[in-house]
Amino acid sequence: MIRNEFPQTKSAAKLGYVTGVEPLLPTALDPKDVLFIVMGSVKYVHKAKLLTETWLQWTQGNFFIFADAANASIPLITLPRLEKKPSRADAQHRQLLGSQWLIRNKSQLVKRIK
Repeated sequence: MIRNEFPQTKSAAKLGYVTGVEPLLPTALDPKDVLFIVMGSVKYVHKAKLLTETWLQWTQGNFFIFADAANASIPLITLPRLEKKPSRADAQHRQLLGSQWLIRNKSQLVKRIK
């Protein structure tokens, strides 16, 4: 574990074996080489906030959280096919549909990230 490599915030203090959210990334990994696609939900906005305040800070903005509603402050992103579909069954499609959206828009996104 490389817990010391990640930003230390009040939210980070909540992480541990109880929450099941722990950074498991190797130290040699450059955040610019990784794009994180996270499944989110307005119902669990507190979990998305916790992630953005802890280990997602390390990603230097290279992450997308797809959810059933948008929230720019977190940031949660929604797509027309995801909007207002908060069920668990719908949630299983968020990463897939989000990945497809990313592939279709990759040229614009690469310019933004690099």
